[in-house]
Amino acid sequence: MKNNATIIGIIANQSNDYSYNVTSSILKAASNYSNVRIICFFYELNEYDLKDNGDFGVSKNVDKFINENNLDGVIILSGTILQLIFKDNMDEFLQRIKIPVVSVGKKIENYNTVLVDNLNSVKKAITKLIKLDKSRKFIMIKGPESSIEAKERLDGFLSAMKSAGISKENIVLFDGDFNADSVENVFPKIKRIINSKIKVSVFACNDEMAIRLCKLSIENGIKIPDQMFILGFDGLQRCLEYSISTIQQPFDLIGKTILNNILNIINKKNVKDSILPLNVINRKSTGNINNRVECFHGQDFRYEYLSIERNFFNLLNSYIRGPKPNAATLWRIFADGLLNIGIKECYLFLKKNIVFAHSDEDLNVMVVGYNPLKNYIDANGWIEFSDDLALHDNGIIVRRKVNFLVYPLFSKEHNYGTIAFTVNDEFDYCFYELIVARLISFLEVFMTMVQKNKELALKKKEADENLKDGLTGLYTKKWLVSNFDHIFADIKRKNLSVYVFYFDVDDFKKINDTHGHREGDVALTYVAKMLQNIFRKNDYIVRDGGDEFLVMTCLPSANNNYKKNIKARLLKEQKKINDEIANKFANSKLGSYSISLSMGISHCSGRSCVDKDMFKFLRDEADKKMYSEKNKKKIINNENGF
Repeated sequence: MKNNATIIGIIANQSNDYSYNVTSSILKAASNYSNVRIICFFYELNEYDLKDNGDFGVSKNVDKFINENNLDGVIILSGTILQLIFKDNMDEFLQRIKIPVVSVGKKIENYNTVLVDNLNSVKKAITKLIKLDKSRKFIMIKGPESSIEAKERLDGFLSAMKSAGISKENIVLFDGDFNADSVENVFPKIKRIINSKIKVSVFACNDEMAIRLCKLSIENGIKIPDQMFILGFDGLQRCLEYSISTIQQPFDLIGKTILNNILNIINKKNVKDSILPLNVINRKSTGNINNRVECFHGQDFRYEYLSIERNFFNLLNSYIRGPKPNAATLWRIFADGLLNIGIKECYLFLKKNIVFAHSDEDLNVMVVGYNPLKNYIDANGWIEFSDDLALHDNGIIVRRKVNFLVYPLFSKEHNYGTIAFTVNDEFDYCFYELIVARLISFLEVFMTMVQKNKELALKKKEADENLKDGLTGLYTKKWLVSNFDHIFADIKRKNLSVYVFYFDVDDFKKINDTHGHREGDVALTYVAKMLQNIFRKNDYIVRDGGDEFLVMTCLPSANNNYKKNIKARLLKEQKKINDEIANKFANSKLGSYSISLSMGISHCSGRSCVDKDMFKFLRDEADKKMYSEKNKKKIINNENGF
């Protein structure tokens, strides 16, 4: 028990109606328990996972979260998951997590399993189909060879054929894989049979394939049920849209049984495997004209939400394509957009190397987190957590009665991170799938821009390095000229006040003549160090040539005390450096030397500082004032006999 709540994970296959129906039924069953929390992790194999040798879990995004520290038990929809991963990876995963497990849809040795009676249910349904019209040719679109459920359904189909005495000539088996797209390859062959004036009865091994077959038949003018009977398997809600007959999985009973089994195992009770019966739902696709749903409208309802969130994601895309997207503002737009389309609670975790252009770390940071109690977005636009997925931190789960859907964010070879939504037991998975799909599209654009910014930053860094002074490490006058337009555009946009300082080393020739040019170079590095200590990191410090230095600093407004403050810092730094030089030459026959700088300053405010001519004027003005100060020092020194 985690903080007086029982937290159960579900690992399910993404983009699979069966997985969502089972998940929904478990959430519905869990709603009867005040202390049970459900977190559903959706999994989908892609190129990214293959690179990692088919590692199990929801790839590396949440794999570390599935363990005894975070969960009391886990439900694995292994009937669909094991089509995507290697059995060895599953075995390794089960050994590692060390928590109670219930497998759904496929028997896993030494673990409790919830199954449905595929063989006998299919045999009974096909027997009824044969009785409707024995003269038809009987076709089955099979499931994947790796699926035990698909094999049991095939055995039930063939057993019904044998019992009814259907000849081999009237039985046709086509390969399928539970994926609707596999019907595209099969349909032309079925169409040829129908075009030869033969009526057919088609059993598709799941509803996904049955629905696609129905849609293709309608588009090609095939009459259902006159020319073709269609029977599916699973009992998905979408079969109602096309009035497709189906062998219905008892999802409510499945959900209750799964949850009851895992809770009993958590409480150390002995639990036997469960095998549940199925029902046949007869609709128009097998000739039941009395069924309430009779029309075939061919409308795929999962696209009805596109108009809701299209504008929101278009806004995001246009924002990140703008001149300089700010992280905090960007993710606030995202959070506000989700709230506006009805997402009341959401947590978005992105890889650190996506959020920060300068980072190569493959760790998650939360960039969006909000719920009815608290908004987790801070001023920086991100929150870092020590865990890979921090859903249990800050009371996000355990202090409230909430259930989660957790989706990995994959695109081609990229693993962007994870997003989690809270849901009740009547969630519409199509809505969340669309949000995730659109978010991935958005992240593709975002990632492209991040990569582009990285490349531009690298090129600029290389270019800037080439324009640095080899002796002092400061930027050169050439660098300032090349960056002038960018710097002054920023000054104009922010309406800043500009101060230009010009420095010259007093009696620098004397240092060279007495201590040599090598020590003269050292003296210039001391000056560079002094200026870096006096001014801010974002001020522009430039070696203008020889022993002359230019500094440009920008302030939000004019400051009458600024020159005085800089002078005070300069005197302090000069004393520090000169003490260091004195110690260095304490035992030298040549004696020591000291560094002093003459300084000139000029200033302009806001939008008057907008072009190169103004900058040249400021530089020349500061230069004149610097020489004026230098001359005053010479007069004073002459009067004092130096």
